[in-house]
Amino acid sequence: MEALTSAISMFYINKCLNSMEDNAMFVNLWETVSNMMTIETFIKMAVVYFFVIWISILVWVIRDITNRTDSLFLQFLSILIILILTPF
Repeated sequence: MEALTSAISMFYINKCLNSMEDNAMFVNLWETVSNMMTIETFIKMAVVYFFVIWISILVWVIRDITNRTDSLFLQFLSILIILILTPF
């Protein structure tokens, strides 16, 4: 039984390794992905992620403070604190 599983494993490994078209396709795919993911793209994605999180926190604070208090001053103050202090 062990010899059969070993033979089947070796067959699939050899099939994968000997297929030059598959290897070439993988290399081309990797080159395409690596060319697309530059430092500039990474920075842009990080900035977008930051603003999505910032807006999410802002929405959460607005909903939370309006449920906690009716004081417009405290609502305005808490929203202002998030707007000003979150980027730092």
